[in-house]
Amino acid sequence: MTASLPPSPTEPVQRPWVNAALQVADALASWSWWKFTGVSLLILIAGSMLDDYLVPPVRQPVAVKTTTQSEGPGADRVAINVGTGGSVVIQAESRRAASEPAQKIKIDIGDQGVHIDGLDPKDQEALQKAFAGFGRHFSGSQAGDGTQVQAAVADASWGAGMGWREEPFVGLAKLLVVSLLILKVIGSSKRRELRAQAAAAAAEQGRESARLEQELAEARLRQMQTQIEPHFLFNTLAALQQLIASQPDKAAEMNRHLIDWLRSGLQQMRQEHSTLAEEAQLLGDYLHIMKVRMEGRLQWQIRFAPELRGAQIPSLLLQPLVENAIAHGLEPRAEGGSIDIHAEHIDQRLQVVVEDDGVGFQSSAMQRPGQGLGLDSVRSRLKLRYGDTASLHITARDGGGTRITLSLPWPA
Repeated sequence: MTASLPPSPTEPVQRPWVNAALQVADALASWSWWKFTGVSLLILIAGSMLDDYLVPPVRQPVAVKTTTQSEGPGADRVAINVGTGGSVVIQAESRRAASEPAQKIKIDIGDQGVHIDGLDPKDQEALQKAFAGFGRHFSGSQAGDGTQVQAAVADASWGAGMGWREEPFVGLAKLLVVSLLILKVIGSSKRRELRAQAAAAAAEQGRESARLEQELAEARLRQMQTQIEPHFLFNTLAALQQLIASQPDKAAEMNRHLIDWLRSGLQQMRQEHSTLAEEAQLLGDYLHIMKVRMEGRLQWQIRFAPELRGAQIPSLLLQPLVENAIAHGLEPRAEGGSIDIHAEHIDQRLQVVVEDDGVGFQSSAMQRPGQGLGLDSVRSRLKLRYGDTASLHITARDGGGTRITLSLPWPA
């Protein structure tokens, strides 16, 4: 028997009605404001129509004030104020003659009982006369007065035809519209939050994908950097073995340059970039080894200006260009030739040129199909490292031979 664990305090527990409200909010968030406004108007109109057909009109209590006055020398005046809460205030005036001062009495009938002002013993007769006059006016014994007072009292409690009535369905419709508006705002905010989270997740996934692609590209670059031309090593070792027996001095010279070349090459294989000065040192050791093999058939010069020797380029990038110049330009030619390697800084770009005066790359490549794989490796490395901002062009050289131009963005 297993016991279920209570939910973690950090995990929110949503009730069914909360889920239902969120679903409604999400649905409303998909509506345009024009659609929401139209539906809200329809709800209000429907509430008004239900009130018209289902809710009977009601009367609202109103306050009424009326005054009656009798004629003659002993005129009596009665004023009646009836409030909305049912309170009644009666003010009565009575005088015996027009020249005499009036006797005033105020009777206030309300929640606190009956309160009479002006009740003086001398005014007993005036009080009795005032009440008698009030009775005559209220009962209508005096023509033209009673009907007005009775109508005032009758109309004091509930007003007929005042044009006001209760509207419960309109109130519910307004409450519904406000609730829907709140849910739409919540749903829109939730959607914006979800879109922001999705965009952040997509951006993070894109960064992770870019990082993996970069790592893969760097791994491929390192693999290309570690590729040493096997024919060069085999031929050099074979030539070294022959020279040891016949020409020990040349064998020792070739062995010294091979050791220097391996030392420089292995060091550059472990780093992504090298300077033009380091590339010049590696090319010098390589060309000295080839010089021992080709003897007087190989001449070269490396011309890197002092201000350019510190510029960084991908490691082991120039040797395949020189190897192709020798293999396809000079070795097929009986008298050999020369190689000129120089660099320039033009329009924020580093341009390295390898020229030879051999038979020409095109004719040699046609005679020896399947060659030029070193240049393909250089192009692949440039594509992975620089994209479309680097280029490698092979053109015919004026006067014969081949010109290989390597163009790179100027190092930052």
